[in-house]
Amino acid sequence: KELYLPVSSLRNNPPDFFRKLLEFGPDIIMSKSAVLFELARASSGLPADKRPRAQYIISFGEALKASMREYIRAFLGGEVYDIYGIEEAGNVAAECGRHDGFHVYEELFIVEVLDGDDKPLESGAEGRLVVTRLAGDPLPVIRYDTGDRGMIIKEPCPCGLLARRLKIIGRDGIAISFDDKKFHLAEFEHILDGRGASILKYQFAKTSQGIELRIVPNGTFSAEDLTGLTEQFTEKFDFSPEIKLVDEIPLLPSGKSSVFIDEAARGA
Repeated sequence: KELYLPVSSLRNNPPDFFRKLLEFGPDIIMSKSAVLFELARASSGLPADKRPRAQYIISFGEALKASMREYIRAFLGGEVYDIYGIEEAGNVAAECGRHDGFHVYEELFIVEVLDGDDKPLESGAEGRLVVTRLAGDPLPVIRYDTGDRGMIIKEPCPCGLLARRLKIIGRDGIAISFDDKKFHLAEFEHILDGRGASILKYQFAKTSQGIELRIVPNGTFSAEDLTGLTEQFTEKFDFSPEIKLVDEIPLLPSGKSSVFIDEAARGA
C-alpha cells in the first residue's frame, strides 16, 4: 500500500493524521523531502509504537541532504529513496538501493550535461543539466534547462542496472548580492553541506542588515561547529553571515523549503 502525503497533512489536525496513518499502515510513504522531514520531527516526540512506519520512503521535489535522509530513516524506520524530477517534465531519474546517483529513465528522457557554450560534456564532467522528454501530454519537452548542475557518473552501477546514473551538484546561477558584492548560492551551500550530519536544514536570508544563516541543528551540532562555520565563511568570502540556530524553517505553500529568501526585497 502506498500513501502520498500532501503538504497540508500535518498542518490541519496532527493527532488525527497520525491516527489515520497508523490505521492505514502504508508500505510506502511518498512526499516532498521537507514534508517527510517534518513528519519525522513530529514522530520523534512519540513513543516508538505510535510512530508511523513504512518499508520504503520516497522523497522528491527538492534536494535531499544526507543529514535529512538519516533523520527521516531514524524516525520513520524505512529505507529512504530519492527521485530527481522537474515540474515541467516529471520524474527524470531515481535512486537504486546503492543510493549513489540517480538512474535516468532512459526510455522517456534524454539527459545532457552542457558546458558554457551549450556543448555536450563527457561522462564525469560537471555542467548544466538539460532534459528532453520524448513523450508526454500535451507535447514533448525539448532540451529544457533545469537550472541544475550535475554530471553523468562514468562507472556502471554495482546494482546491475544499465541506465546511466546522474549526480546532482546543485542549483546553477542563483546569486546573492549585498554591499556591492555578488556571491553564488552554490558556494555557500558547499560549506554547509560539508558539515555533515550536524546540520539538518538551513536557509540563507538576505535582510536589511545583511545575510542571515538559519540552521536547524542536529544533537551533535556544537560550539566548535559554529566557530568553524564563521571561520570558513570569513576565510573564503571575507565576511560571515549572522548565524542563528532555529527549531524549524517554515515550508512554502508548495511544500518545499527554500534555501534562500530575499526578505530585504519584500520589506520583511
